[in-house]
Amino acid sequence: KLEHGKNIYTVTVKDQGNLLDPSLQDNLIGDGLITNQAGLTLFLVVADCIGAVIYDPVHRAAGLIHAGRKGVEQNILAEAVGQMKSAYGSSPSELRLITSPAISAESYVFDSSDGIDTEFWGNDLSKGEDGKWHMDIKSKFNKQALECGLQKNNISINSIDTFIDKNYFSHRRSMATGESEGRFAVFAQIRPSTA
Repeated sequence: KLEHGKNIYTVTVKDQGNLLDPSLQDNLIGDGLITNQAGLTLFLVVADCIGAVIYDPVHRAAGLIHAGRKGVEQNILAEAVGQMKSAYGSSPSELRLITSPAISAESYVFDSSDGIDTEFWGNDLSKGEDGKWHMDIKSKFNKQALECGLQKNNISINSIDTFIDKNYFSHRRSMATGESEGRFAVFAQIRPSTA
């Protein structure tokens, strides 16, 4: 279960399929999974939040995180990178990062900045021509990746806006339009070696 925080679990093949059992779903509450088990599929659901896959090709390890506004504010990415470094010897400069579609600044809009940590968001929170506040969660996440030591050419931030593109579910769009809620899945797997 997601909690919009930075709790990350190390999982192995012994955990495989456990979260498909409703009686076990309360056992793991958090926003990230890491593993070095080839063939084990990591799985999270998202709507407007960022689903991010982190891959270490050197140590053959992977992470999958859910980074919403609160997760970004708590820097879940730095937590995941730190845990992969401790558990698998991952070096941030060797990591690859790819994100799912997520809400973009054009659509992530607030009527006021009340309750928003404006100092944290800096220029990733700006007042638009519409008089509303626009939050650029993708830009902030990209900056955090660089601050963690990932290399620019190893970072791929998806440009699709889930609010605008109706091929994707959007929590904010469903709140605005009354359409049914939904989530899409993000998967990551280290392929078993063929050598």
